[in-house]
Amino acid sequence: MISCKDLLTLNAFKYIKLVAGEGGIYKSVTWTYICETLDFSKWINGGELIFITGMGMDLGENSLTDLIKDCANQNVAGLVILTNSEYINEIPKDCVDIANKVNLPLFNMSWDIKLIDVTKEISNYIIEKSFINNKEKELLKELLFNSSLSKERVYKLLKHCNFKFKELSLVAVFNVLNVHIYNLDYVANYIKLKLSKVEASFILEIFENNVLCIVSIDQSNKQKIKETLKSINEYLNENIFSILSIGRNYKDIFSLRKSYEEALNLISFYNYEDMKLRYIDYENMGFYKLLFDFNDIDKLSLYKEDILGKLIDYDKRKSTSFMNTLKVYIFNNSNLLSTSKKLFIHRNTLIYRINKIKTILEKDIDDPIIKNELMNAIMINNYLNYLKS
Repeated sequence: MISCKDLLTLNAFKYIKLVAGEGGIYKSVTWTYICETLDFSKWINGGELIFITGMGMDLGENSLTDLIKDCANQNVAGLVILTNSEYINEIPKDCVDIANKVNLPLFNMSWDIKLIDVTKEISNYIIEKSFINNKEKELLKELLFNSSLSKERVYKLLKHCNFKFKELSLVAVFNVLNVHIYNLDYVANYIKLKLSKVEASFILEIFENNVLCIVSIDQSNKQKIKETLKSINEYLNENIFSILSIGRNYKDIFSLRKSYEEALNLISFYNYEDMKLRYIDYENMGFYKLLFDFNDIDKLSLYKEDILGKLIDYDKRKSTSFMNTLKVYIFNNSNLLSTSKKLFIHRNTLIYRINKIKTILEKDIDDPIIKNELMNAIMINNYLNYLKS
């Protein structure tokens, strides 16, 4: 994925000025196209950086503004207008306004700069980066998706990648739910730019509605990298709905598939629980980490039944919701006011329910040790219900 933002680092762009459409600067660029006609749509595939000189064109009053609208509709990466006194004297303000409105990067380039040199540098850059990107894509797929992982193939791919393994590696998954607002290429390019500014080696890949990211870090800057990932997701959530899930870090690169599966499981579990979190880190999962790693479902079920069985059975027989009341009460630190607000019930109604729960369970649910058992059992119950779903 190569964006307009990446092109700004090239020598040619020292003399090419971005005049509008900065909001689309992370759009992916696939190739260059020199436009010789206003009817260009049938000659492009989308993702091109278009150059227009105006030479040989019959440019009317609204020709350039219409061209910008067409570029946006055809998913063009950006538009470079060459200006001189003979063909296009300057870029009109209307063009700037429309480019800003549709988030189309609009560049101004002087006629004096050799167009052939500019397009050659861009094309060479795209070819070189595309080769590396393809190798990194293969590496990511090998590490995350191949159940019969070939270490020999991984080491061979690493020779062609910019990616370097450090002390620890993890997988971060950006789960984007409303991709119609920004395409995933745009999201991935933004993540790439922000991660490139910190001391991390990384690979990005788009898979379904997710942007997958393998990040390799040193122990000393682990927290800094996670904060960077979190801030990226916060920025994305200003315009889209994105959940960032981070799997466990591993010293062995061949365990990264586990980190990926952990990150996916977290998203699935939290969506099931409807917790509406935008950032989930496996390391901060507490008791749930044990549940995800614990394979003896029968023992979990027995523990849940020992602690909560009577209350669950009562709810089924009487069509009550005491389990939910207990859950909200326990997770609000047994605070009557905050619990009653969460449940939208009167304080006296809550007190009645709590006393009824104590009677059914035959336990003092405000005792610290019993409260801890109840909290664990509630989380086990949530987890088992999730597995059944």
